[in-house]
Amino acid sequence: MTTSDSPPDPMVLEAIRQYRWFQSFEVVPGVMSPGMFPIRPAQFLDEIGVPDDLAGRHTLDIGCMEGAIAFELERRGAASCAMDIQDPEDIAFNLVKRLRGSEVIYRKGSVYDVEAVFPKQCFDLIVYKGVYYHLKNPIGALEAIASVMGAGGRLIIAGE
Repeated sequence: MTTSDSPPDPMVLEAIRQYRWFQSFEVVPGVMSPGMFPIRPAQFLDEIGVPDDLAGRHTLDIGCMEGAIAFELERRGAASCAMDIQDPEDIAFNLVKRLRGSEVIYRKGSVYDVEAVFPKQCFDLIVYKGVYYHLKNPIGALEAIASVMGAGGRLIIAGE
């Protein structure tokens, strides 16, 4: 669960143990979450050409789970938002947010609700990873996403 030589804060480790994790990623420096699916958000974004400097950009991670990608977008300087159907307390999103001192905005909801949840937002970059193949109406989801994408925005779709 740790990745560095310095011992992690026992309170952080205990807090992490309280959750069932989906994503395995570095929650805070030197501490990995024990999730089922390893994710390296910086590497993922680098490989698809997302710049390291997102200052002044608005981003959205749809289907974020614990928020690994949303938090990386914030680290790169974006005003980062995240959305999932899960309660953020149940999936450790709020724990990670507290541990990192993050300002990522989380909204609970379905991709179909994105326009109602973010009615006035124009996102420059939307990450839609691991969601579309779970949906009954994937085209409707893409239409909803298009309604909150800013002019010249970029949509990253990833999945099976």
